[in-house]
Amino acid sequence: MKYNLSIFWFRRDLRLHDNHGFYNALKDSKSVVPIFIFDTSILSELDEEDLRVSLLFDRLKQLNEELTEHGKKIHVLYGKPSEVIDNLYSNTPFDACFTNTDYEPYATERDGLIHDSLKSKVVAFHSFKDQVIFEKDEILTDMGKPYGVYTPYMKKWKSKFKISMTQPYPSQELLEKCTVIDDLECVESIEQLGFIYSSYKLHKPNLDYRTLIDYDINRDIPDLDHLTPIIYKFLLNDEKLVILNYEINLNLENDFRIKFLQKKFGKIIIINVYSFINDNFIYRILSKT
Repeated sequence: MKYNLSIFWFRRDLRLHDNHGFYNALKDSKSVVPIFIFDTSILSELDEEDLRVSLLFDRLKQLNEELTEHGKKIHVLYGKPSEVIDNLYSNTPFDACFTNTDYEPYATERDGLIHDSLKSKVVAFHSFKDQVIFEKDEILTDMGKPYGVYTPYMKKWKSKFKISMTQPYPSQELLEKCTVIDDLECVESIEQLGFIYSSYKLHKPNLDYRTLIDYDINRDIPDLDHLTPIIYKFLLNDEKLVILNYEINLNLENDFRIKFLQKKFGKIIIINVYSFINDNFIYRILSKT
């Protein structure tokens, strides 16, 4: 084993199975302490009844119910991540911190500071590609610059893609390596975060085999039963259909497909989202991509 004790920091990857960073932490360490940090820098900007906090808390509770069967748990912590990890090291020195890469500007800066802090303690920091196939610098033009037009980007993406890139990482098979720190104070209720639990409704996407096979045929038919259920899940809220328009010169108000949907849903909300790449038309709802 490369490391005696490591921590794995869950962020946007709240799953025990097929988790790239988690798998590597478990594979390369004798023991791993799983943690999740409710970041005060993020929470301070949210309303006390923000549904996302309730959703996160429920997901963590669900994962811990699964881990309880193995006598393990995710340690749910609260505070500024750099301080939380520093305090954790002072309480239980560890050899490495594993996580999956977060690409948000704030997260990039935060992770850089934590990397430097751990490096000064001779603690390794490993970040893995988990939520994407290619990262931002992996698909570039022959001049080494980002693409400004979608079709050439798509062709380069397909030329570099290999099926081996989708191999699973069986982290769920190594859960016995997780360890619990009994004296580590963890968050037990959402109220401890200063939030009020809010009820929400999740629409489970219909990702059955036939839907996926027929998608290329049915995606142009203006009937939401045949459109991608994941898009449907996020855009249909409280019986109001939200259409994201990325095309700067497209007037959707008079589009016949919009009128069709108005008959079905009544209330249609059109949001004109103009990409900084003007000729990249990503109108996925009613037309081909």
